[in-house]
Amino acid sequence: MHFSRKKGTALVVVVLLTLVYAFQRDLYGLYLRYRNREANLSTERREVESLEQQRQQLEERIEALSTDAVEVEATIRRDRGLVREGETIFRIELSPEDRTDPEEGATREPDTRDPST
Repeated sequence: MHFSRKKGTALVVVVLLTLVYAFQRDLYGLYLRYRNREANLSTERREVESLEQQRQQLEERIEALSTDAVEVEATIRRDRGLVREGETIFRIELSPEDRTDPEEGATREPDTRDPST
């Protein structure tokens, strides 16, 4: 198939007009913003899923605290540092080397929970 000069010129004009339109409308910028929003949406969905799991755990904790007297006592003793008369509390301090979790690189707090619970 052989293009005539008019058809070639028309094709060049159409391509140029398409490029001018795309540049004026910033179609590539719109596409990049769309992709960025899509990535953000994916991140937000993962966060919502994590928060839903946390909510479920908290609901289970609330249920345990409302029905289990031993759990209530353990929570109060742990959170307020209360002990029963005659109990001896042993506090174990970790050395600085043991406080760093090698997998996460984070500092772990020593376990201060009451061992009798």
